[in-house]
Amino acid sequence: MRSYIQLFLILLPVILRLQERPLNPALARLIETERAFARTSVQKGIRDSFLEYFADDGIVFRPHPIAFKEWAKINPAPAQRPPVTLDWEPIVGDVSAGGDLGYDTGPFTLTDNSPQKRPAQHGYFFSVWKKQNDDNWKVVLDVGIQTPSPPLEPRTFRPPPVSPLKKPATVTAASGDSSTLVRVEKDFQREATSNGILPAYLKSLSNLARLHRNGLLPIVGKDSIRAYLGRKLFSQSWEILKTDIARSGDLGYTYGTYDVKEGNIKEKGYFVRVWKRSAENKWEIVLDTASPLPEERRKTE
Repeated sequence: MRSYIQLFLILLPVILRLQERPLNPALARLIETERAFARTSVQKGIRDSFLEYFADDGIVFRPHPIAFKEWAKINPAPAQRPPVTLDWEPIVGDVSAGGDLGYDTGPFTLTDNSPQKRPAQHGYFFSVWKKQNDDNWKVVLDVGIQTPSPPLEPRTFRPPPVSPLKKPATVTAASGDSSTLVRVEKDFQREATSNGILPAYLKSLSNLARLHRNGLLPIVGKDSIRAYLGRKLFSQSWEILKTDIARSGDLGYTYGTYDVKEGNIKEKGYFVRVWKRSAENKWEIVLDTASPLPEERRKTE
């Protein structure tokens, strides 16, 4: 806990400077849409808000990936709204240069309104958004983590650092080809297989990358992620299920299955990674999150 507090104090001046900078219009609209989504959740309930703000093919993990609207069809709404309130606030996010793909994350609170008044649950949501044909932002993927305590980070939005590409991104037929990220992921996997998970991550992480793992507060920044991964001895393999990339070729995401073995513990689940092209035209991980399958976490013989 002390290391997180020390990191926050170190980053605080940077955070304050970032907050002073105005958002670009596309990002501002995405963040306001996210806040409207959260307000709708509080007012109408979780199910109705998801139906309103998700794309038709928008994915959730229940625990396996499924389009939320498809899940809602096979899981009819209860007769009465569940006695819980889900509220959240975006604090970090970004959009592509072309303004058609974006992501954001931030803390959520799930409050029990039943007579039992169970303790509130805390965590971080993570959503990928995509512009639809009607020019509105809709969620195409959503996954969250639970945290052991409320967040330490300020509940105010912090825009990303400005890092213009040395070779400006242009919208072409090839620039938005998702096979680009397939190659990036395969290079990442080869590095992990050849040299280990830690070197692979350190080679691919952005300086302000976020690692979200269930049961932990977000691990923020390359140095903090290095310290976290350096304390763990594990092997990991994964398989890509989907990639998507912005038309401008500078932002994209991947998700798929993972298999981790750490000591005598084995875990399976789904990963999601957001990749961004840096000023040096290098693809870097800006957010990496995992959704473990509870029934698959077990001791091995």
